[in-house]
Amino acid sequence: MIIGIDPGKTGAIAVMTEAAVLVAVHDLPIESYTMSLGGKPQWRLAVRSFVEIINNADLNGHPLTIIIEEGWARPGEGVSASYRAGRMLGSIETGCMSVRPIRPLYVLPQLWKKHFLLTGEEKVASLDLARKYYPDAPLERKKDHNRAEAILIARYAYELAARLS
Repeated sequence: MIIGIDPGKTGAIAVMTEAAVLVAVHDLPIESYTMSLGGKPQWRLAVRSFVEIINNADLNGHPLTIIIEEGWARPGEGVSASYRAGRMLGSIETGCMSVRPIRPLYVLPQLWKKHFLLTGEEKVASLDLARKYYPDAPLERKKDHNRAEAILIARYAYELAARLS
């Protein structure tokens, strides 16, 4: 099984077989919390729900590859945004390792997008390509671009493994 993850507040998870058959696509489960009494509401990964999604992927002892889009601080982004992104990646990593003791793989967005010739393209290009590969995938809305990107990240791992074998 291959699990592709596009992290972030509006991120997604795609699950596919080793033969690149799409099994499921989910939005990342997010929960709201406050760090202090009267504080501003924040968001974080709902780790238990995230682990349930992976456990319900019908792994049945199949080899598992988890590939996550690697993020970094961008110029002009605040410290708190960078902190939340790092915290999200750490929560995803912890959740993945609680399912199976394996380290996830990371891929830079430029790398997988270049593979699919999407460099510099808008999010709609990711949607169009994911729809081409998987016409029955739940990608009806424009805001489903994160689902599309999770699908393409998983597909990238599949194509990379096929090329290496």
